[in-house]
Order: sequence, then structure tokens, then C-alpha cells
Amino acid sequence: MGTMLPCMVCLLGFSAALGEEAGEPSAATILAKVQARYGSIERMQALFKQVTFNATMAKEQTASGFYYAEKPGKVRWDYETPEAQHLVISGGKVLFYVPTDKQLVYSDAGQVEELKALLDLLGGKGNIMERFKARLIGDDQEAQKAGCRVVRIVPKKPMGNLLRIDLVIDKKTLLVKETAYWDIYGNRTRISFSGIKMPKSFDGSLFKLNVPQDVVVVDAAGNPVKSGLSSGEASLTESRKSDARKEEAK
Repeated sequence: MGTMLPCMVCLLGFSAALGEEAGEPSAATILAKVQARYGSIERMQALFKQVTFNATMAKEQTASGFYYAEKPGKVRWDYETPEAQHLVISGGKVLFYVPTDKQLVYSDAGQVEELKALLDLLGGKGNIMERFKARLIGDDQEAQKAGCRVVRIVPKKPMGNLLRIDLVIDKKTLLVKETAYWDIYGNRTRISFSGIKMPKSFDGSLFKLNVPQDVVVVDAAGNPVKSGLSSGEASLTESRKSDARKEEAK
């Protein structure tokens, strides 16, 4: 469960004190352009690398895999390392499946405000700046060398465990190349994207998650639920589809 929320919100206000600096657009202008850019994209796929810092244990863990998104409101994360995990958002539902745990977490996307903000951004809907304050981080030399700007987003009102998000945005493409999510407990999740593509279509089953019959389905609180999900020979099917998507993303 620790992996799920940061990766959902890491792709997500205007600060009244922030103005145009030496020809640089304001954070509000940049975010509006980014939202418009994502609003023009029907589908996207990319490779990702995730580095999570656990403040309590003072340890970092690295994971990697494949990311897919399609309008309206469909997102999939396939973690390949250090272990297989699958996160699918579709039809207003969130499915998080870890094969080794034999457990599927099934929840309502509308119950997570951070997730709604993410889907609004990816879908080019609404105005995310109504819920966030933002400012440019001008001292990130690494991002500047890579032709990117960094915008820090802070919720105007309490939003779950979210403290702030840094978005590393490509100046030319207006795509988010990296995100960093901090929570109120000091944990940090940094996700970088590479090999970004905009396919003409996806396999129709990409945003469906089949699981073995012995998988336990629970809600976000860990309570058993009846989800109505279809069961089947998921291990073989998932493996074949994952291999095919892996080759396609390279």
C-alpha cells in the first residue's frame, strides 16, 4: 500500500506573491500550459524509475516499470522491480495488485482528493490551481541543464498525507519528466520518466486487471469486499501481456 498513493499523485495554485521574473513565466502560467498540453494528449506510455525514501527507517528503495495513461481517466502502472505490482485506475475505480501477496485492493477513485487532482491534470479538466499554491524553484541547476523548470505545488487545504509535490517540466514539450512527492511524515517518492511516447492505440485489455481465483479482494482499509471482478488464469495472461508491452515501450 505504501507504493500506491505516491505514484497516483506524483503527476499532479497560484501564489499571489509570485510574478514574472526576468522573462520567466509564472508558476501559474506554466501549470496552465502543462494542463493544456496533457489535455491535448489522448494516450501516453513511458518507462519510469521510482526512488522512495522512508523517513522512519532512513532507507531508500528503488523500483522501476512501465506507465500508461489514456483518456478518459485511465492509468496503469506495472512495476517490474524489485517485485511485480500492478496499479490500474479505470471507470472511477482503483485496483492495486501485488501477486506475491495474493491480495487485490479495490477502492473508489473519487474518495481520494489527490487522485482527483491527478486525473484533472492528465485529462486537462478543471483548474488544479484552485486547489494548490505554486512557485518556481529557480536554484535547481540539474533541471536547468536538462532544459527543465521545477514547479513546487502545495495544497491550499489539507489533502490526505500530501505535503508538497515538485514537478520537473520540460520547457519545450511541457511534459512532466520527473516528480517528487513529500508527505507529512517526511517520506519522499521521486519518479522520473523516460522513453515517453504517444501511441495511436492500446490493447483493449490494457486497463483491465485479471487476477487468480484465490486472490483476496479488500478495500483501502483492508476489509473484504465483493468487487464483481472477473477471475481467470491471470498469472500466465499477465506475464504474456506484460512482456508484449515491455517490448513496445522500448
